[in-house]
Amino acid sequence: MVLAGLITAQEGKKMQRFGIKRGAVKYEISGNTNGTRSVWWDDYGRKMREEISTVTVTKILGVKSETTTHTVTVTVEDRFWTADLDKMTGIKGSLYGTELDESVDEMTEKEQEALGQAVLDSLGGEIEGQESFMGYTCDVVRALGSRVWVHKGISLKTESNIMGIKYFEKAVHFVPGDDVQDSYFQPYSGVEYKEYEIESQGEDEGQTEILKGLFG
Repeated sequence: MVLAGLITAQEGKKMQRFGIKRGAVKYEISGNTNGTRSVWWDDYGRKMREEISTVTVTKILGVKSETTTHTVTVTVEDRFWTADLDKMTGIKGSLYGTELDESVDEMTEKEQEALGQAVLDSLGGEIEGQESFMGYTCDVVRALGSRVWVHKGISLKTESNIMGIKYFEKAVHFVPGDDVQDSYFQPYSGVEYKEYEIESQGEDEGQTEILKGLFG
């Protein structure tokens, strides 16, 4: 998600998750983790629903274990709701970084491109070039032991092998521009959500100092 967001910033758009207004994408996941991930979004990702259903196999000292995950996360503007469908429990809370988003919105296109490149450089990454995947032109981004194929801020393919932990994800169904029902952006029903709080004192100040260091 971080790498995809960097590409969107480098395209000179206002701070948004994706460069396509609305749509849906479904992924197949393989490697140490197997399963599916589906994403629906509207308003350039300011409204989003993500459903993940996976099984992760680990083997330690010859002992094999499996962990299942089935979650639905809904994000609307700066609020999120995550439901664990196996336990029927959930958390909700606020997303942070609003002040940083506003600062990016005020930047010129050149400054946004410089910020995206600076963050990518700090991760030791690079944009290797462009390739076609599913008939869409993608920027191929390499960073943190992963390669991601990104089309307008949306990752369509990911290959990762970090310390022997392999993770592969590829889109098998991609519908840019597809209308998504408003009901998709309602918290999953039947779940009692507990407020999740993060101690964020000084976070925005730190982000501001990063921007000052880059642009004065």
